Formats: sequence, C-alpha cells, structure tokens
Amino acid sequence: MYTYLDSVLATTGIDGHKEILPVEILQQFCDNFPNGMPLQQQHDLSERSLGYAKNLRVITNENGHALLADIYTDKEIDFDKFDGLSIGALALFHKPKNYEIACYLPYPNYNDSEFVNELKNEDGLAIGGHIKKELSVSAIGLIATSIVLLIAPEWEVQYKTRVRPIIINAIDLIKRKLWPKGICVDLVQTVIVDGIEVKLNFIPDRKNTTSGLDPDKIDDGVFRAIRHLHSDHRSVNRLTLVYYPNRGKYEITNITFANGRDENIVP
Repeated sequence: MYTYLDSVLATTGIDGHKEILPVEILQQFCDNFPNGMPLQQQHDLSERSLGYAKNLRVITNENGHALLADIYTDKEIDFDKFDGLSIGALALFHKPKNYEIACYLPYPNYNDSEFVNELKNEDGLAIGGHIKKELSVSAIGLIATSIVLLIAPEWEVQYKTRVRPIIINAIDLIKRKLWPKGICVDLVQTVIVDGIEVKLNFIPDRKNTTSGLDPDKIDDGVFRAIRHLHSDHRSVNRLTLVYYPNRGKYEITNITFANGRDENIVP
C-alpha cells in the first residue's frame, strides 16, 4: 500500500476554469465523505478506482483555504500523468418547490446562462452544476430523481407508480435538451435498504447516446441492484451499474463502501 499524506485535492484559489470554489463547497465535500472516499480516474465511475482517500479536512493557508486528504493506493501512482488530484462536487442554483428531477450540468454548460434559462422553463426541474475541477473538458452531467425509494414490502409498486414515471421524464429531458448540446449524463436513483441510504449510479453507453437510456433496461438494473443489496450485508453506500450494449443490460461494476473503499467487479 502506497501512502500520500496531506495531498491537496482543491483550494479556494482561481483554478484552470478561471473559477473559484468557495470554502463552503470544500467543507460540504468533507461532510459528504466523513469516513473516506474512493479515488476515481477522471471523475469517471465507469473506470477502475485507483485507491481511496481518508481524513478529508479543510485548512487555512496563505492563499485562503485548501482541502487535504491522505491518499492510499495499491500501486505507486504518478499523479502528474493524471494532471494531479481534483474533486467533483454538486451544487444546485435553481431549486423550485417540489421538484422531481435534479439536473447537474457539466463545465462549461452550467455557465451558459441562455441554456440554463431555457431549462428553467421545464416543470419540476432543479438545475445545478456538476463541478469537476479538472482541466480536461468532459461533458458528463448527472441526473438524479428527487424520490428516495424505501425498499420495504411492496416496494415494487412504489417504484412502478412513483419512481419510474420520473425516470421516463428524465430520459425525455436528456433526449430533448442535453444530447443536442453534446452532454452525456449518468442517472442516479437513491434507495434505502435496511435503514441505509444507497446511491444507484447508472452509466449508459457514452459512445452511443441512444444505448442504455431505456426505462425497461433501467428497471432491470434497479431490480438487479436491489437483489444484490439484499444479499450483500456489508456497509454499501453506492452501486455503479454500467450498460453493456453487447449484453443489452446494466451490470454492477463497482461497490463503494461507507469507509471509502471501492470494490471493482468484472461482470
């Protein structure tokens, strides 16, 4: 195990996007990962994780504030090849009452005021930024439903009557508004199993935007994920499901645990 103590993940200085992350975002990031987090490549959940980060904290320095973490990897990493370390954060800036879908736009789309104003005309849609502090521009956004699905008796009925219609609306939004802008998105559904909140991250085929974003295929992925969670009694807080076009379905590829560790699965 290789250790990189006091690694800088982000600061409040001007970054390569000519933007400034407020200290509140850095602190929120810490609060979201109190027990640690997996170390992803290029903020892409479909890629194998490099290790994990622990002891996230915000410090004051000569330039303002910095977000530090202790990094642990199974192999020695030349972080220069990855353009260093950076974080990804979610921030809503348009939040209508009783919204059903949250759309987090990637850089630079969340700075496109004309496009954002166009999206504000959509009913039940909250809008925010999928803020990824990396220099490469990867237009991958995030769509999340607002309903947390409690896995209890008759949960299938709740899913089909309450959650599935929102997923269908989200797919329609993606096809009408995001794909024409060249924006690919991951889809997130939150469930609660045995009192534990788990994120289900669906990653469609990014090489073919028409592949994978289908309600029936997402249904199958949700049911597949629930079966796994019922059989896996470890402290899981996220399952990543990637769409495989040659199989015509989503497969679980990553299991992220509450302690920040990430288990990669080869389907």
